[in-house]
Amino acid sequence: MLRILRETHRKADGTYVDEKAKAFDEEIQRQLDEIELSRNSLGPSATDDSTNSTCLTRLDEDEIYYKVTSF
Repeated sequence: MLRILRETHRKADGTYVDEKAKAFDEEIQRQLDEIELSRNSLGPSATDDSTNSTCLTRLDEDEIYYKVTSF
């Protein structure tokens, strides 16, 4: 959903169509970054498969999108 927000709420020059769209994007990205940092601070997973231990799924991203954009 974040990708769709970025594709549909930005002008050709990359600026946002309005401040609300910009605020949504920034808040979603802030929360995604926060989750990534917290997962990275936990260190490698118990199975030592650290390549996927910190990756957010599309479902994770979509849940954050809906949380941020729901009134």
